[in-house]
Amino acid sequence: VLLLQLVSTSMTGQRPSSWNADQLEEALQLANKLEAPTEVYLHGLSFHSAWDRGDLVVAEQSLQQYLANIDAVPPGFQNGVWLDAALFNALVKKDVKQALHFWSKFKPTAVVGKAQVLATEAAIALLQEEHTRAVEKIEQAISELPNMLDAGSALALRDRLVRMRKQLQEERLPDALLTLPTH
Repeated sequence: VLLLQLVSTSMTGQRPSSWNADQLEEALQLANKLEAPTEVYLHGLSFHSAWDRGDLVVAEQSLQQYLANIDAVPPGFQNGVWLDAALFNALVKKDVKQALHFWSKFKPTAVVGKAQVLATEAAIALLQEEHTRAVEKIEQAISELPNMLDAGSALALRDRLVRMRKQLQEERLPDALLTLPTH
């Protein structure tokens, strides 16, 4: 029930950081005890909630659990997990090798939003110091945010995109790149 509640509240615009972390942990423990097939999805929700709250240790642990149980996720939905892992490794871990490893496993599907794909491309480009490409992908991702089905996750992704944009601006890039729209 909590799984459905969290997904529905996120789709209506509630950020993952506002989810009740204690309830989520309790649901994870119960799912583990009962060997429930929903446990893998709870790890995914825990990852998103922790990352949005800035608890990067819990986010990484949850992501590792999510990845360890990826075979329990239907193949089409696994692509979202690969994308999450690529983005996290690019933005948080600053590990281009791991980001590219997970990116290589990703295959575009209808269930993965274009904004998420573009944001991941931007993060990898930023890490590889391909600044022009990063700027283009950030702007494309921002323009796709309104099309995301999950409005709460869109808010969190927007913050990440704005931070990437700010990083590019702080690196004192050529003026042509600094004229980023502020949407």
